[in-house]
Amino acid sequence: MAEIKKSTVRLSEIDLANIAKIIATGAASSESEAIRVALAGYAELVPSLRKMQTDLRKQMQELRASVEGNLTVAPSTGPERKR
Repeated sequence: MAEIKKSTVRLSEIDLANIAKIIATGAASSESEAIRVALAGYAELVPSLRKMQTDLRKQMQELRASVEGNLTVAPSTGPERKR
């Protein structure tokens, strides 16, 4: 049997409120089970967040390239839009 390492986790007031909500909805019957439910939900969410972050980064790069392509530098006035 695998050895189980025990540790103490300090929960914030927000964490405790979320645990209470999870228990109140019936998704868990104890604090430890509610924490597992929350972690499982987070594990499902992370890949979606990574994809959104990647998509946003790509869109920002495209936007920067587009803006930079439309700017010229005039000697005395700084950046201007091409006409």
